[in-house]
Amino acid sequence: MRGYEWVGSVLSSDARAMGVYLAVLYLEIREPPTLSWDSVYEGLRDLHLRYLAGRPDAGEALEASRAFVEVLASRGFGKLGSEERRRLLGEVERALYRRLEEAFARYLRLDRVPEDSRRDVGVVLSDVRRGAYGGGFLPYSRTFAISEDDLLEGVAGARGFGRERAAALLRHLGESGLALVTYRMGYRHYFFPAPSLSDGVLRLLVGETERVSPPGPPGRPELAARPTREVLESVVASTLEDLGFAVSTNTRRGSRSGVPVEVDVWAEKRVFGSRFSVYVSCKNWNRAVGRPVVDEEMGRVSSLMEVPHLKILVAKELTDDARRAAEASGFVVVELGEKAEAGNAAAVYDALRSHLSRLFTSAAPPVSREVAEAASRVTEAAESLKRALEELLSLLRG
Repeated sequence: MRGYEWVGSVLSSDARAMGVYLAVLYLEIREPPTLSWDSVYEGLRDLHLRYLAGRPDAGEALEASRAFVEVLASRGFGKLGSEERRRLLGEVERALYRRLEEAFARYLRLDRVPEDSRRDVGVVLSDVRRGAYGGGFLPYSRTFAISEDDLLEGVAGARGFGRERAAALLRHLGESGLALVTYRMGYRHYFFPAPSLSDGVLRLLVGETERVSPPGPPGRPELAARPTREVLESVVASTLEDLGFAVSTNTRRGSRSGVPVEVDVWAEKRVFGSRFSVYVSCKNWNRAVGRPVVDEEMGRVSSLMEVPHLKILVAKELTDDARRAAEASGFVVVELGEKAEAGNAAAVYDALRSHLSRLFTSAAPPVSREVAEAASRVTEAAESLKRALEELLSLLRG
């Protein structure tokens, strides 16, 4: 199809809607440096084979992907910076989401999830969408990303499945198309397209959403589910409360995608008549926090409807690369030197109280003229992007 004639039929064909959605997912996840059909064809073809191999409408979907990429290229998408690209793709995804969700569900290969594993896979999906295993949304996107190590550790440990069972459940996620497994920043990640985490897909997988709930842990349930994580969150919450904040733990905050994001600790208080908010991520692990976790936290924060004034990452330790990335992205890093447990909670409290007290009593530097001018330029760029986006969306809607 030439020009933009294909756009008017996107919403009326599941295959075309799926083709457009796969193109959006590919561009969000892989972020190719150049944009043309030739440059993205091989990677995008692999996505099509995963979902549409052997289907009679596979060619129609591939043609829609090609047309979508060519439309973006003709509208100057390839000349935009990575931040502008991600924002534009996110807006396209949100504008067409309901139709894309319907199409995506049709092409899932849920028959590849054994009957005796469906409920457990549903449990994992429910946990992922409430942030129980960490991870977060890609910037401006509804696609949720989590490293393979964190996902495997969370499913095996927090839910008591064990590593062998957890590995099998992760394999079912990939084979069914509920998750896309690929590398990001050198580490294997599981990417969950938004429809995979929707109530509709959960119903297709296991029946009514209400029946999907985590299995009860052995022993004392209030301690066995997530004991060490709760210790650190409790200590962080107590510290902030003593500093005058109103605190919530394991709370859900609104996001741009419409899917709530679970936040370990959220704190607020009035400062000179204005509300000041703090986001705290607690990584209570024996091992050092790596760079992928920091990238995921950046995605989680950027997806929030309300941007916190202060971001804090608390952990036993971070790798050098992770520490640099966290500080560069505006996180205050608190390294405790040990994993928080019931036996050392008082010492962890003292360390946190000392660190945060110094932080909050430090004088804030004045806003410089350079910062003010930079903010003005960002506003102008956003307005220009908004106009370009509105024109592109009008084409997509036909």
